[in-house]
Amino acid sequence: MQGQDGNADETLHDRLLQNDLPLADEGVAPANVKLELKALSLLSSPVIVQLTALYAISTVNQYFIGHLGAAPLAAAAIGNTVSTARAQVSAIASCKLRLHVRTRANSYLSKRGSL
Repeated sequence: MQGQDGNADETLHDRLLQNDLPLADEGVAPANVKLELKALSLLSSPVIVQLTALYAISTVNQYFIGHLGAAPLAAAAIGNTVSTARAQVSAIASCKLRLHVRTRANSYLSKRGSL
């Protein structure tokens, strides 16, 4: 999906930042909606694939563990829930930490006059 210049990301980025796009009170042009949907689908497709695979693995695990009995199935279901919750909490904490570090670095650089 690369353009003739070999860099599809910059081309898409330039098209999204065009100055002739309509403002919110002027309405939305269908071409702009298609462009934004294309950009969102390109950005979100890896996340969709990853989450689908995660739920598929969990479902298959519970299906096979269900053959062992009710108690192992309940334990596996609780374990999957806890591990998924821990992963989501750590991802959110990681994002907040990155934001905090970036904010501190920007304030430090602006005080030094390097920014």
